[in-house]
This record gives sequence, structure tokens and C-alpha cells, in this order.
Amino acid sequence: MKKPELRTREFYDYLEIRDYIQEKYNIDERDYKRKFIAEEERIKRWKEYLILEFGKTYEELLKELGHINDLWATTYNCKEPEINIPYCDYWHFLLSKIFYDDIENGCYRIINWSEVLEVCKEDWQREITNLYIKEFGKEDMEIYIWW
Repeated sequence: MKKPELRTREFYDYLEIRDYIQEKYNIDERDYKRKFIAEEERIKRWKEYLILEFGKTYEELLKELGHINDLWATTYNCKEPEINIPYCDYWHFLLSKIFYDDIENGCYRIINWSEVLEVCKEDWQREITNLYIKEFGKEDMEIYIWW
């Protein structure tokens, strides 16, 4: 009997390919539509509005009113239109539609980007998937997933 040979595995580190895509195309696949950046900017503008409108800072007004909800309800929601940006998280899309939540830290999975493209329901999902196809092709590739 012949002695077994050491086998090697060819795979991509998912975090590395994700970071590559994000940096090259200046996207954030965990918040593709930038919902949370928009909210942070909105809160910043709201705090500036408080100073202009009332001549007091957020902290000063909060002390007067006693509770953030009172200050929020009386100034924030009525002075600016609601920002209705959907939360678009590509990783959660992959978990639910491709991996079916069968993921654990330190696992390998085969992914085929053309199959991913077939289950995309929304434009943002297709846009990101097409970036992976452009960079890594449509065929099966093994990825290592860890966090």
C-alpha cells in the first residue's frame, strides 16, 4: 500500500474577497444603501437645527424637557422628512438565500455566483453579485468563512 499524500485545499477567504470588493468599488455590503450613515447625518443636522431654532444645545434642551422622547417628538420628526432607506445587508442575504443559515465560525462552503444571481430579488443584490462575478467568475469556488 502506498503512503497517503498530503492534500491541499484551494479556497478564498470570504472576508478577504469581501474587503477587496468593498475597497475596489467603494461599497459597504453590510449597509449597501448607507442607511446608518444617513441616520447619523440626520441626527447631526437635527442637533444643529436645535441650536439655530432654540439657541440651546441638545444637552441643554434635554435637561429642560427631562426626557429624550419629548425633545425628539417635538422637534425631530416634525422638522425633517423621514429617511426611508432600506437596510441592505448582502451578508444576511447570502445567509438566508444561499447558506440557509447553516454557517459556523471557521467553515468552508462552495459558492457559485451565477446561482447567487438567480436568487437575487432586488437590484442591489444583483449589483453586488455582479461585482463578485466580474472579479471572481461565475463558477463554483470554495470560500472559508470566519469571524
